[in-house]
Amino acid sequence: MNKSTKINRLLDYIERKGAYPDFYPGIAEHGYDDMPMIAADWNFVPGKVFAYAETLVCADWCDEYMPCGCCGKAVRTQPASYGWTPSWVWVSECETACIECIRDDADLADGAIDYYKNNCTHALPEWFTEYIIKAGFECFSESLNECHVYETGWFSGQDDSPADVANRLKAELPDHDYVFSLNSVGQFDCKWNVFIKRGIVL
Repeated sequence: MNKSTKINRLLDYIERKGAYPDFYPGIAEHGYDDMPMIAADWNFVPGKVFAYAETLVCADWCDEYMPCGCCGKAVRTQPASYGWTPSWVWVSECETACIECIRDDADLADGAIDYYKNNCTHALPEWFTEYIIKAGFECFSESLNECHVYETGWFSGQDDSPADVANRLKAELPDHDYVFSLNSVGQFDCKWNVFIKRGIVL
C-alpha cells in the first residue's frame, strides 16, 4: 500500500469518527517543514491513530489552521508563541495569501497593500515590510528623519494608539495613504510602524 493510499484511508477513518479532518498538501508557516498536514479534532480518535498519522504527515489541530487562499497550503491562525505573527495576509475581503505565494506573485502583494491601506484596525506582519517599501511607501518619522517605532502594551509609556496616529495623518497629511506594520510582538506588548505614500490626485 503506497503512502497516498494510507493517507486517504486515514482521512476516511478520521472523518467517520467525526474529527473534522482537513488535508493540506503542504505547510507555508515559519519554522515548519513543508510537508502534507492533516489537521483534525484528535480528541475523537485514539492516541495511537494520532501517532500513526505523524508517521505519514504533520498532524495538528483543526482549529489552529486554515488554507492559503491561493495554494491551499496550511497557515496558522492561532499563536504558537508570544512573538508569533501570521505568515499570511489578506489580499481582498475574502481571500488570503501565504508568504510563499506573495513572494511568487507581485500582484498579490499589491492586493494586500490595497486591503490594509488607510485602515488603523489592521497591520501587516513584519516580513511584509519589503513589499511595502517596494510599493513606494516610506516609514513615517516623528522627528530626526528616522523611522518611528510606536509601542502599545501594559508597561509605562506604551500607550500609542493606531486610531490616534491615523487621525493625525489624516489631518496633517491628507494627501497621503498609510499602512500599519507590526515591528515586533511580545507577551504584553507590541511595537509597530506606519508607512506613508503620497496618494494619487484625481
